[in-house]
Amino acid sequence: VDEDLGPRQLKLSASAMALANVQTAVATRQPVSKQVRLYGNIAVDERRFKTITAWIPGRIEKLYVDYTGAEVRDGAPLVDIYSPELFVAQKEYLTAVQSDNPLVSLNSIERKFKLWGFSESEIESIKSQDEPSEYATISAPISGVVVEKMALEGEYVKTGSELYKIADLSQVWVYLDAYETDIQYLQPGQNIQFTTAAYPGETFAGTIDFVEPILEGSTRTVKVRATAQNPNNR
Repeated sequence: VDEDLGPRQLKLSASAMALANVQTAVATRQPVSKQVRLYGNIAVDERRFKTITAWIPGRIEKLYVDYTGAEVRDGAPLVDIYSPELFVAQKEYLTAVQSDNPLVSLNSIERKFKLWGFSESEIESIKSQDEPSEYATISAPISGVVVEKMALEGEYVKTGSELYKIADLSQVWVYLDAYETDIQYLQPGQNIQFTTAAYPGETFAGTIDFVEPILEGSTRTVKVRATAQNPNNR
């Protein structure tokens, strides 16, 4: 035993060093990284999903979008609805506009138009009409893809009847299952990379924005959600 060695020191001969293949390095402070592999699926971003409803009762006279999977632009017409109730309201409105003291009647009818979903510009355009219209056009509130079509030409609908469901797929959610032991390595704001079976060998990117606070008892996993840009709807 070498008396000059401390309790945590070991002295080896040159041949013993060679056999042990000992390597040394200067100790430095640096971040520790760990790769975590997760599995999951792609889903529609709920914030970019709209259900289009009839805001006035009547009969669907024309469908501008008549199949699921159609791409629509924000503001594009979806359906024309024939509505006797709209005709009566517009007739009352035009009569009030032409009367000597229309203020009270105008405010009341304009409020009704707004509740139906008319914009200020659409209400203004009614004033310039010579005759009231029996038709209302419902337009798309967002650009996206029709993921479900319920509207049928010739069908009578009530206020609130669902006509379409439209999803803006330019941004999607990535849901991942993380095991209990992996939770400590995951937090909002972290960047992720993921691959899909549809595009083998291609890597996509996203950012974690939510880690579910509740552990699934049977699988011992939690849901991790990331947001990913999807400019080409792939």
